[in-house]
Amino acid sequence: MKMVFHVLFLLGSVSLAAANFLTPQSPDDAKVSLLRREHKNYFAQFAKAPEVQRDWISLRGQNDLSTPAEVFISPEKEFPGVEISVSPDFSDARRFAVDSKGRVRPGALRMDTKYYWRGVASDGQTGKTHTFITGPGAPRWIFAPGLSNVRDVGNWKSARFGGTVRQGLLYRGSEFDDHMKITDEAKDILLNDLKIKTDLDLRGARFSEEKGYHPVFEGKLQRFLFPIDSYAKMIDPVTKGEVFRNIFSVLADEKNYPVYVHCWGGADRTGTVIFLTECILGLADEDLFRDYESTSFGAFGERNWRTKDSKDSDFYGMLKKLDAYGKPGDPYSVKGENFLRACGVTDEVMRKIRTILLAQ
Repeated sequence: MKMVFHVLFLLGSVSLAAANFLTPQSPDDAKVSLLRREHKNYFAQFAKAPEVQRDWISLRGQNDLSTPAEVFISPEKEFPGVEISVSPDFSDARRFAVDSKGRVRPGALRMDTKYYWRGVASDGQTGKTHTFITGPGAPRWIFAPGLSNVRDVGNWKSARFGGTVRQGLLYRGSEFDDHMKITDEAKDILLNDLKIKTDLDLRGARFSEEKGYHPVFEGKLQRFLFPIDSYAKMIDPVTKGEVFRNIFSVLADEKNYPVYVHCWGGADRTGTVIFLTECILGLADEDLFRDYESTSFGAFGERNWRTKDSKDSDFYGMLKKLDAYGKPGDPYSVKGENFLRACGVTDEVMRKIRTILLAQ
């Protein structure tokens, strides 16, 4: 039996101090944290003082931190590869070849999930099964070399409707076919780990009309191009209603998932659409802000919702405009829904999105 391995290349700087190392000697159900030390430390401060402006400036100038904590798995020496699965029978296993140091790095582990792994030989022979459990939390960062700010919208809790946003269905991140230099490893992760089916592109029309669609994923993804502005510029149901109706009709169709939403950096235009999607899903205000500010860990600069920019394109200005769509004290999930209704996004469309994305 011919064995096909996916070779993982470790690109860029890797902070091994915060890495998780698993070997055959690791205990079963070993606990693995996918949140980096910088993520934990920052949001511990966020939770303790949600109304205090936090110091994103300290994150500037550092390496891109929009990746999960590293996880390395080393099998017994006689095995040149590793199988990893969420099923004890390995029916959905992914196989990876070990690197020169005798280890592999899985590309897209989920939060709150038990995994099974074992060494595997080229003839199909396998070693003993071992297990580990990933820790809780959100966001779920995705390791995708060459890209930035890639994360799953899943694993947030719904304060209004109960349950948790499903992982593995809706992703946000930077673009991958123009100024970002996507690697072969990242292509493999997006197509084969994340199984992306739909490219929801929020950039300007020039990416289609002037340059054509870059052949990174040509023929492999269906693409919807809906050029939008960001934040306060979009809170106008008269002029922006149609584009929101189009975007949320895509997200209301289960056949389109998994979906990857992006603009240039996956920050502002993407942040506007994801914020309103998370309003539909009923996230608490602090989680809406936390997901928005998480973009600051990426390569595209600080995002702080308390920045009172005089321009009408800022996030703070969007919140102020959304205030007109609710009563004092209403959470932004209510205000966001009311705004989308004013745009003509129906309750049925929003219900379908919740049915797809919320797990009770």
